[in-house]
Amino acid sequence: MRGEGMNELIEETVGNLGFKDDKISLSLVNYALEELIAKNAVLNKKNYDARIRLLCKSLLQFKGACRKIFGAMLSKGIPITEIFEQYMPDTARQLGEYWVKNILSFAEVTIAISRLQNIAQEFEKLYLKDFNKKSPTGAELLLIVPQRESHTLGAQMICRQFRRLGAEPYLAINNSVNELEYLISTQNFNLIGLSLSDQNLCKTSSNTEDIKNIVDSSKLPLVVGGSLASNNKDVCKDVLKELKPDLIASDAYQTLDYFGLNPAKKNKVH
Repeated sequence: MRGEGMNELIEETVGNLGFKDDKISLSLVNYALEELIAKNAVLNKKNYDARIRLLCKSLLQFKGACRKIFGAMLSKGIPITEIFEQYMPDTARQLGEYWVKNILSFAEVTIAISRLQNIAQEFEKLYLKDFNKKSPTGAELLLIVPQRESHTLGAQMICRQFRRLGAEPYLAINNSVNELEYLISTQNFNLIGLSLSDQNLCKTSSNTEDIKNIVDSSKLPLVVGGSLASNNKDVCKDVLKELKPDLIASDAYQTLDYFGLNPAKKNKVH
């Protein structure tokens, strides 16, 4: 198992948490979390990175531990918006980096991401409860997750951001070309979003061509987001060159504002 590498990464920033048989006790995780939260007045990058690594560790080792950590963060005054829009995406991104660096296996990352998805679903009502349903943006979006994409957490998280801003996103996961064309012909979408989280679309030119044809025939603007588009543009540069998106972004407010689908300023996520 590649857990030894994870232990070293945790120890780098939060010290030795008392590993035993490649496990750490939940009480020590909570202690480390208390130490990190106590420094919240001046949240530097090292402290933030330590929390992300601790969250990754908890997702890999303890049933329900990460949920308890997020609960403790809320009780200490960390806003639910910060948890959903910073901590959860960055935890998922860090897990992906561990896989790229051969620290974790694909199976380990998949299990951890699945647990994080479950936690996000549990906390979703709390995240969405404050948005003003009486002041919707009126924006309808089709967000496409291409076929054979392995992880969909990022697309689900951005959909929640759009909903919180009063928009109406439709998440299309692994839909065929015919299904996507039918959706576009029967709905009044304002724009199309494409989530790029792994390299499947980048490796298959026919998939890119299908997406381009769908976008061109719809005459709708295209925004591309996801971890690849945001952090690894070189990997998907050929795809981006062919698609010619109107915007590359992973922020819901920025996207709506750019296309003139402005949410109310009071709904803006800080």
